[in-house]
Amino acid sequence: MIVTNIILLFFITQNFLYQLNVSFFSRSNIRFIILLISFILLQILRIYCQQYFPDIPEYKDLFSDTIPFVDIIKDKIGFSYFISATALEVETGYRLFMSLFKSFSDNYSLFLFFISVIELSSFYFFCKKMRINILCAFPIYISLTYITFQIGMLRQALAFCIFLIAILNLHRKWIYLGLIMVGFFVHRSMLFCVLLIWADRFIPPKYLTYAFITSLAIYILKIELISELWSYVFQEDSNRVNFYLNVDRENNYLGIGFWERVIFFVVMTCFYNKLTIRKNKAEYLARNLSNCTITESINDLSTKNASCKTNKEMLNEVNYNIMTILYNLGVSVILLQMFFFASPTITSRLRYYIVIFPLIFIVEYIRRNIDSYQKRICYMFPIYGYLLLYLYTRAGYLM
Repeated sequence: MIVTNIILLFFITQNFLYQLNVSFFSRSNIRFIILLISFILLQILRIYCQQYFPDIPEYKDLFSDTIPFVDIIKDKIGFSYFISATALEVETGYRLFMSLFKSFSDNYSLFLFFISVIELSSFYFFCKKMRINILCAFPIYISLTYITFQIGMLRQALAFCIFLIAILNLHRKWIYLGLIMVGFFVHRSMLFCVLLIWADRFIPPKYLTYAFITSLAIYILKIELISELWSYVFQEDSNRVNFYLNVDRENNYLGIGFWERVIFFVVMTCFYNKLTIRKNKAEYLARNLSNCTITESINDLSTKNASCKTNKEMLNEVNYNIMTILYNLGVSVILLQMFFFASPTITSRLRYYIVIFPLIFIVEYIRRNIDSYQKRICYMFPIYGYLLLYLYTRAGYLM
């Protein structure tokens, strides 16, 4: 636990230094050195954590039993090897991924390193395309996802990487759905992400607030939605679903998690309302001070229709669209946990796809809209304090 906290503190300090001198850290050579050091530290962290993660030995046995793809072709085993009765608990895509890798190397440590490279590269690529500052996002990613999830849950970690790429194609629905189906063959929980296809659309915050109030009522009245729905849909028991529905621990009713979601929702909605008001004012001025009319869908991340806009106006439009996606995904994870509070085993699996987005939205809002360095630091302190506490409570396998 000490090692993880030290490395997380390094990334937090690095972000504070970036806030202090943005121009210095924006230099390409400095940025490259920082990213290289970050990659090395995260590999040290991965090696340290994976020896404690309970799923890693099972993945090692599965890797050892996998036949290299070259041998499958040579021996004419056929594709049925990946979907045989013995492989029902492991998705076809993941078995195929292991088989392809074993055609080049039989080293399990190298396999874990390769997956780690995919994870970090995918997150960096996602941040770059979404104009998210990687130095600001790294502490959130490390605390909420990398240590507590990606290091040990290899199949879902790879599915998460595919989901990040899918988000970049939300405005192209068929590509988004195609990537989700690819991820489904790596981990079945990826099917949940189909429900997030709306995330690039502008939904008036008042409607999401109504949904949140409804979720509060369901939570306070202790209505167990999943159990109720499952009893109506399936009369016979399903062992796998019952495993996820039966929770051995008592639900922490009105506990820290509940208040955390309430605070996040209020803060996010307050910030997003400010962005919306600012955008509406800008559009009003543009309509009244220019001789052109601008119409553009909220989910159009390109600026090809904005022929009368200046570069600054186009950049503001793209930034608003990006913040809309981050806000919608952040609200989704809050609503998921509120509506299905009585099934934490299920929600804990599904929320990993979108758990980082509430804080990424908040941090990006602070970075983009607050000019004062002192004010940004004041806003950041409670956020990074929360991340340290979260890591302390969630990474119990390192104790």
